Amino acid sequence: SLSVQDNQGNSPVSVSTTGSVTPLFGPYPFNTDIIFTISNEQDGNCVITSQAISLAGCPPDNDNPCDATTAVVNDAFLCEVSTPGTLLEATSSGVPNPSCGGDPDDDVWYQFTATSDFHLISLANVQGSNTGDIDFALYEGACDALVEIDCTSGFALLSSITPQLVVGNTYFIRIFSGSSNSETTTFDLCITPYEAP
Repeated sequence: SLSVQDNQGNSPVSVSTTGSVTPLFGPYPFNTDIIFTISNEQDGNCVITSQAISLAGCPPDNDNPCDATTAVVNDAFLCEVSTPGTLLEATSSGVPNPSCGGDPDDDVWYQFTATSDFHLISLANVQGSNTGDIDFALYEGACDALVEIDCTSGFALLSSITPQLVVGNTYFIRIFSGSSNSETTTFDLCITPYEAP
């Protein structure tokens, strides 16, 4: 018989028959390394340890521009309502690289309707694996034929004033990390009207 155990503190499961066996383990959170150890219960010298298995989740719903999440636009300059987001398990949307650099292999998309000639776009409450090198670009046009009109890149530069927009038009925001690493970054996207002093 064999004893099967994970590295997450669950009780070992004894298996004594051949064939397909389904001992219950988990559930496990995404991006957690799970290691299984199988031991022969009659011979303590016979132990097999698996490689780390990381459970990957599905890409976010807004992984492509035509599935962009509609972001909240605040009525006043103060950010009272924001739209939450994550780069966890995001993939490349295939849209050409933005002009400001970065590696959009993990981009997520938002859309909003302009309510002012200018808007302030900012990211707040940035947490996770990458908190300082998050970039974003602004696009206009149809979701499958986007034209970049602005791009913000760089460490800790998490806000930008848009170029002049057309009130009532829909615009797309592409958020991505500056590196090519897999990220667990979460953030709040805030869009407010902006009037130059």
